[in-house]
Amino acid sequence: MPKKLSKNNNLATFAVVFISLVFVSCSNLDVVPNKTDWYGESMDAKGNTLQVDSIPITERLAKMLGDDLNLELKNGITFEVALSQFSIMPLLSVDRAGGIIITDWYSSSSADERVKFNIIIKDEMMNDESININMFKETFDGTSWRQSKVHNETVNKIKNLILEKAKRLQATAELS
Repeated sequence: MPKKLSKNNNLATFAVVFISLVFVSCSNLDVVPNKTDWYGESMDAKGNTLQVDSIPITERLAKMLGDDLNLELKNGITFEVALSQFSIMPLLSVDRAGGIIITDWYSSSSADERVKFNIIIKDEMMNDESININMFKETFDGTSWRQSKVHNETVNKIKNLILEKAKRLQATAELS
């Protein structure tokens, strides 16, 4: 037993000396945090300034209608409605100039199913061709995520909901 105890003491002594050396060596380092926001700079360089405000659409309309900005309202109302509809989901990219909204995977009630959307607002004509929605759906089979069939009716219902809301908001704006 004394040999085993001696071996453990030697190991413990080595560990203490090693840890002490690491602490002493690291305490002399001058650590300066990086002040560059690589992600932010990359997004700015691509023109993707992701500044999504979590304010109600009525306040957004009030901002847009102030100082006679009806032109701005007509040019972005469908985008604003789509952004509002998908605001509960994590957003990967929002490009107002390009009219593109890309969401991340989202799972609501069941943990074994998730969805993702790519929304492209082509124009403000507010018809079926004005908006393109791609929906992706996956189910978890216990070990991995598998692609599932997306029903066109679901995508069409979402598209119609966005277009109907945009038309109502445009009519409201024109009446005021």
